[in-house]
Amino acid sequence: MKQSICIILIILCSFIINNKLYSQSSDLFLSDIKPVHQETGLWCWVACGEMIFRYYGICSINCSNDMQCGIISLVKPDCNLNCLNCVEPAFSAQRIVNMLREYPKVARNVCGTASPLTTIKSNFWNKPLTLLETKNEIDLDRPIIAGIGKNNHAVLIIDYSPLELDRKEVSLIINDPYPYSEYENPYIEAGGEEKEIGQYVIYYSDFVNKLFWQTSFSGIEPTTHYDFAKYVCYNDWRGRCLKRCLEKNNFDCLHCRDLECSPSNLKFKESYLNLCDDK
Repeated sequence: MKQSICIILIILCSFIINNKLYSQSSDLFLSDIKPVHQETGLWCWVACGEMIFRYYGICSINCSNDMQCGIISLVKPDCNLNCLNCVEPAFSAQRIVNMLREYPKVARNVCGTASPLTTIKSNFWNKPLTLLETKNEIDLDRPIIAGIGKNNHAVLIIDYSPLELDRKEVSLIINDPYPYSEYENPYIEAGGEEKEIGQYVIYYSDFVNKLFWQTSFSGIEPTTHYDFAKYVCYNDWRGRCLKRCLEKNNFDCLHCRDLECSPSNLKFKESYLNLCDDK
């Protein structure tokens, strides 16, 4: 009986979502990713998933547009009826990898072309990334999930600030979903600054040594089928160049049709930037 109810709710939710107008779309730059708060004390990993999915324009499969509830509902059937039945941590790195890989598939089935990506891939490392590795990921338009502290609290690295005369080293821009109080905030205690609620600037070395960066998920980028290549390419951070090509009806710019079309594919970028260059 419970299983039948779950199926009915999923079908009903799918109908509502497919008949609802969506305003969400992927942002152009990593630094545009807005921080979100985790909805329970253990959903930091789910909140990081939400930020990543919204960045890549992936829809919410939840009838109330509660993306965290929709993400956690993939864990077990009981969560379809009440997502608060699944207030639990990630438990393992593999669960986060699975979340990034599987949620876009379900979203695409539910929302159709409103959610064109089929999956997001990632690599887990049981260590912090070096500064060079961190900068390379950001330069390739890939957010980084970092596990900090003794409990591997999940946060999202979205940008870095270049070395300036008034700063001793490179700073990282962090979206942390935990709602710290103004009297107890590890970023402020470590010498960082709060840019806005849930977003912090902190020196790389302080993030590693004082916030205790323990684990990392890098290589976070979407993959897609050819049918949706134009959508993904357009949402690349260099998509303005492709837009010029499309306006000129120069479809030779769509060389991504023969490649895995992901925003950080350097070969793909070179293939259309050379053709789209305004001279």
